Amino acid sequence: MRHLWVSYYEWIHGHHPQPVVETKLRLTEAYYQETIAEDMHGFLTKPAWLTNNGISFLLMPLSLLNPLTTFILGLIGTVTFTIALIPFNAIWFIMLGWLWGTSWLWLKALILRPILFLPGVLSAPLCGRYVGWMPAYGELDYRLLKINACASWPLTAVLWRRMQSRQGGWPQLGL
Repeated sequence: MRHLWVSYYEWIHGHHPQPVVETKLRLTEAYYQETIAEDMHGFLTKPAWLTNNGISFLLMPLSLLNPLTTFILGLIGTVTFTIALIPFNAIWFIMLGWLWGTSWLWLKALILRPILFLPGVLSAPLCGRYVGWMPAYGELDYRLLKINACASWPLTAVLWRRMQSRQGGWPQLGL
């Protein structure tokens, strides 16, 4: 996946990402892979993750809108010094709260898993598409962090805790 992001970065910016950004991309992807490899256990966890990724795959054609939406929103953000994008970021933080909260409930209250299954597997891929439509402003590592938060549901809370413990604080989300 890292090569896809680096290729995307090179295509958009015309050069290879800075070593710091590339390192952050590698760390973010490593945390995601470690979370999926080590914490994929428990009642309905793997079916939820597989369904989430299956729906994400079915929504892949919506990615064709990414260049258009990122260009238009990027232009609007550039003209207004990103002030016009504050409502879009607020929507993302609500989505992140939903993903993190339902993930936390998934991990703590096993009895709620059947109830959380359908809303979680339907909302996480939509949140991932939403992130894809937003401009990155060169912060590809934050974009990958957001996409991984969506793709790792129902283990979003585990992923964020893993990143917090390794980086000494909450991952920055970048506004």
